[in-house]
Amino acid sequence: MKESITVQEAVDLLNEALVRDPKAISSLFDGARVPCNASLAAHHSVLVDSGDTPGSLTVGPLGIINGMFGLDHNGLGAITMVCEDDGTISRFLPTKRPE
Repeated sequence: MKESITVQEAVDLLNEALVRDPKAISSLFDGARVPCNASLAAHHSVLVDSGDTPGSLTVGPLGIINGMFGLDHNGLGAITMVCEDDGTISRFLPTKRPE
């Protein structure tokens, strides 16, 4: 069992899982957002989506995973999910940091 992993190792695992079963990973990461409360939204590193409607907070697996790595000074998580125009997940990448 690993005591720690790098962002790149997490990205590699997510991409390997995506290649092996894109439907399952897409359903898990894109379709598994669930409502959450303001207390979770106030967490210092878990990423929560506030959506278009005030008070409609949701969280998904990537928000929790990114919370494990923490946020940068711009509030960005360590891992970015890249989606195609039709919404399917094409890959995961380490988040590009603004210059």
